[in-house]
Amino acid sequence: MTNEKKETLFKFQHITAGLILFCGVPVHLTALIIGREKFLKYVFTPLFDSIFAIPMAFAGIAGIVLWKNVHFDKTWKKISYWIGMFYLVASIPLHFQTIITQDTTYINKFSESYSYFIIPVMLFFSWLFMTQVKFKKQL
Repeated sequence: MTNEKKETLFKFQHITAGLILFCGVPVHLTALIIGREKFLKYVFTPLFDSIFAIPMAFAGIAGIVLWKNVHFDKTWKKISYWIGMFYLVASIPLHFQTIITQDTTYINKFSESYSYFIIPVMLFFSWLFMTQVKFKKQL
């Protein structure tokens, strides 16, 4: 793949990763506000989760493919990036299974208090992916 194509893919990857994480915030807030039962019935439907899984898979897979092309000016950004990528990639099978099973009740395996923890985490990683991750040009 040419450096120019990698840079284009990188632009889509880090913006997609940031947006997916940012979109997770209102999803988790909604779950907290309306409760798990209504959330599963009206919001977190199999169609919603299946559609959500597609850009998530793109961002995760492209992020792995492009890992050598990511530049960090600080070590904490590099560490944070890899934690964020791990979270994103680890989430892919959870969301992707809905395409096959058409069932989103897997979220019942997570405590409802998980949303309180993950909302600030998602905001942080969204900010990191959209503003702090830079493309490293290869010579």
